Amino acid sequence: MDISILDKAFTELIAGQVVDPLDRVRDWLRDQRRFLTPADWYRVRVLTSSHALSELLRQDPLIGRSFRKPRGYPGDAVTMDMIYGIGSDLPSLEGFSAELFTYGCDIPPFRAVRYRRQLFSSAVDAVSARRTDARVASVGAGHAREAHGSTAVRSGTLKSYFAVDQDLDSLHVAEKDYGVIPVHSSVRGICEQGSIAEQVDLILAGGLYDYLTERTAIPLTRCLIDSLAPGGVLHIANIVRGFGDAALLEAVMDWPLVHRDEQDMRALLSEVATDRIDTITLHRDPDDVMTFMEVHLR
Repeated sequence: MDISILDKAFTELIAGQVVDPLDRVRDWLRDQRRFLTPADWYRVRVLTSSHALSELLRQDPLIGRSFRKPRGYPGDAVTMDMIYGIGSDLPSLEGFSAELFTYGCDIPPFRAVRYRRQLFSSAVDAVSARRTDARVASVGAGHAREAHGSTAVRSGTLKSYFAVDQDLDSLHVAEKDYGVIPVHSSVRGICEQGSIAEQVDLILAGGLYDYLTERTAIPLTRCLIDSLAPGGVLHIANIVRGFGDAALLEAVMDWPLVHRDEQDMRALLSEVATDRIDTITLHRDPDDVMTFMEVHLR
């Protein structure tokens, strides 16, 4: 298999170029993933992951942490903080590593992640404006950074903010930074219990569904709906099918995701009685790499 494009990009990066060689590699990986059989694409992933180029790119702390998975899974809360540019542990970089980091943080899926955080911050403020006693839950909360951009959270006008996550380290940071109520639970725990700990007016589920198959995602959605008060709102975000940088995430960062389009998102509600739902709205981020579904109950 011809991987000379990786060899050339490695040489160019060593010489100090960043943008052009990485743009070409991303395009090449995208085409390989799109047109090869799954078996051949897996071979490309293995060759790319072990290539000197990928080793070089892992000098970027975002790419490096995603690949190493110090907490056992990709996309942990510390990784997300790097993408957001929020938190006390952001890397201090200069030179080549700084260039790589700047480039990596600005690819479309990570711009979509920042868009998602802003959208969720606005959703928190909107429910707080509607209800003086509003209760919010973030599921798969990580560091609950949507709270960072929420006027209602910062001003203390929101009644309750529950951060639900299986990672105790993440919950500790969220509680310390925003005063959230930590709820230590996994997806399995939520499904076994049938709901989250409290009935709330708004539930946010950001990157969580990117890791869930239908077998898990559909019953979880039913449980989240059952956790909402009448008139409550559920927000779910998911990476779309066939987004171009899926290839880069898989081959260089070892960060595979479950992709869903609008039809797939609606299918998540298949175990929810239709008479409970008032409206469903769907839209995508400006880069067209993430799907958002907003479900309003009667």
